[in-house]
Amino acid sequence: MVYPQVGEVFELEIDGNASENTPSEIIRSFGYNPNGWKFSGPVVMGKKSCQVMLVQIGNFQQKLDEIKRMLEAKYGPMPGGQFVKVFKDACPEPDGKGPVGIADSQWLDPSGDALFPCINSFGRSYFGYPDFGFSVSWRWLVSAAPRQ
Repeated sequence: MVYPQVGEVFELEIDGNASENTPSEIIRSFGYNPNGWKFSGPVVMGKKSCQVMLVQIGNFQQKLDEIKRMLEAKYGPMPGGQFVKVFKDACPEPDGKGPVGIADSQWLDPSGDALFPCINSFGRSYFGYPDFGFSVSWRWLVSAAPRQ
């Protein structure tokens, strides 16, 4: 399946008990050695399904914290960073229209830098720096249930 269009609601399901969906295995699947990495967020346990969609901010933003605040104000809490792997598994064919990220900088590398999970325009998964600067081409995975 190719990436859904911006604003298109779709469902993702994760089995948090499956070894390939643990934070350390996600780190390894991204091509990193998981030794020394820490995941400081809540770990998904058991099966969890959620309605999500890709959204764009519409203007350049310098910091992930600003993006996260904007997205959470409109869409509620971000899906956990473990969902980036589930997204990539469900949509293995990138569309080349820009990177996809989850505003979840709870992944700490061996140096202690807080990073966030993302997929580049060509389908490569990696952990990005939260102060990198984000162009309008970035798409963000958010909950499809807007805040009331």
